[in-house]
Amino acid sequence: MTVLTAAIKASPGTKAAPFIPVLKAANQAEYDHYTTLASLGAKPLTTKFWIPNAALGAGNINLFATLEVAETLFVNAYLIAITAFAKAKNDKLARYAGEILGVEAEHRALARYANSVVHGQTTLTRSNIPNNKGFETYTIKTIGGIVGALEGAGFGFGKQGATPGQFVDFPGNPSKNGTGFYLIAPRPA
Repeated sequence: MTVLTAAIKASPGTKAAPFIPVLKAANQAEYDHYTTLASLGAKPLTTKFWIPNAALGAGNINLFATLEVAETLFVNAYLIAITAFAKAKNDKLARYAGEILGVEAEHRALARYANSVVHGQTTLTRSNIPNNKGFETYTIKTIGGIVGALEGAGFGFGKQGATPGQFVDFPGNPSKNGTGFYLIAPRPA
């Protein structure tokens, strides 16, 4: 949400501008995930994040490539959660994690498509087709590993990252700050 909010605010007048409605919907979905997880007892690692300058790039040119990598990591994180909830025999939480994973996969496919458009790729190829997976990526087996991968990309969780950037605070409800809007299914089934 923090990166999406920053991206939405920086998108007017850039090649990313046509995708602002998509970004706003994704931002609201992430907030819905956050509030649902919080209602189930999850606690955020931090509310202050270091966003590396390269994550968005000049004119948001790197935004969608960054989102594709991040969403792939988030899908992996929810696979970790599903595995943990299945081992704990908690089918309700496993299903919630699955519902969120599905949305994260949609975000990844949209980011891949938007990245192609922003970079002027008008022909879909094997490397840029948005829905190119038969099975999800599950290479990282711990949430600490997910955090480590993001930190390796320069992001910081409550601390400065390894590359130039800036601190940004958790923005709160996107529908209240103009960077999101109401979605069809804001709560798990």
